[in-house]
Amino acid sequence: MIVLPQAPPIIENLAAIKGLSILLVEDNVINREIASKLLINAGFKVDVAENGQKSIEMLDKCVYDIVLMDMQMPVMDGVTATREIRKDVRFINLPIVAMTANVMEADIEKCREAGMWDHIGKPFNLAELFGKLLKWVKPRQIEEVQETTGMPLMETEKEEPTPAKQDDLPDIPGLDTRLGLKRVMGNKTFYLDMLKKYVDNQGQTPAQIRQSLDSGDYRTAERLVHTVKGVSGNIGASRLQELVADLEKAILEGLPSGEVGAIFETFAAEHGKLIASLMEAFPAVVVREKVGKVDELKSAAVCEKMMELLANGDSEAVDYIETKNDALYDILGTEHFGPFEHAVKQYDFEKALALMNPRAKRFNKQP
Repeated sequence: MIVLPQAPPIIENLAAIKGLSILLVEDNVINREIASKLLINAGFKVDVAENGQKSIEMLDKCVYDIVLMDMQMPVMDGVTATREIRKDVRFINLPIVAMTANVMEADIEKCREAGMWDHIGKPFNLAELFGKLLKWVKPRQIEEVQETTGMPLMETEKEEPTPAKQDDLPDIPGLDTRLGLKRVMGNKTFYLDMLKKYVDNQGQTPAQIRQSLDSGDYRTAERLVHTVKGVSGNIGASRLQELVADLEKAILEGLPSGEVGAIFETFAAEHGKLIASLMEAFPAVVVREKVGKVDELKSAAVCEKMMELLANGDSEAVDYIETKNDALYDILGTEHFGPFEHAVKQYDFEKALALMNPRAKRFNKQP
């Protein structure tokens, strides 16, 4: 019987900065939940922002000791957000650390030029994550921020994860569960929840990447690929992480479409096998877990707003689908969300409206 080791020794050194207030800026729900859980369980306070624009708004309302900033996000990416933040004299000395699945020197230099002080790789390495916090945050800052924080920070009850037994987990081809558990400090319940959310959150990613490549939207394709690389690494899907890294490299280097397509097919086949294995291991997530549990009032509001934007031909619909991605996925379902997202981003609002109309009957929000 294999038992995972306890949390790394570096956690013992965090006492000096316990209570640290962190703004975590990350668009992907899985990466966001993993990072938040690790930080909260280590004794920190965490607020989350799903894009760079939101992070700027939150910095105007609250005081934080450090910002952990994803690089590639919709609406506003991390590099652009950091440049905007540094224009404000209040934030000249605010530590901003990049979170990225790219560790090439060109990417790191881009972070530095924007005003980021350091970077953390994805998938998350606990020693690196906590080490960077110790490096950039001074203990005296904690007392100051507790007195000046303008609004309450998100805090959840600290959990004490029970060491997970390797033989308690399902055998899933293509998944190193020992590595995945290590990423979440051996918290088995949380890890299993992340595997289920992977199906929910990443199941349609190959279709979305293919649509972006076919339409020549390489910027969106690159962002989707970058995201799935980090998320796959965080759950322990190392082989898939390697394949998607090859795809990202091919896109960035501008290889001929035929070569990119061949690399994509290899990635998509491996991704499909992993999703199928996860769905077999967790039959309940074959149907999206949140269906039936969604806040109907919020979904109705999102549906009404999107229908209005589409009917009016308002380009704001493109940004709106990014900010309300999860709710729209719930409304449209697995089969229709990919084509809907593609239509909106191609400004084919008539087609998007046609896809939304039948689903909108649920809320009686047809135009």
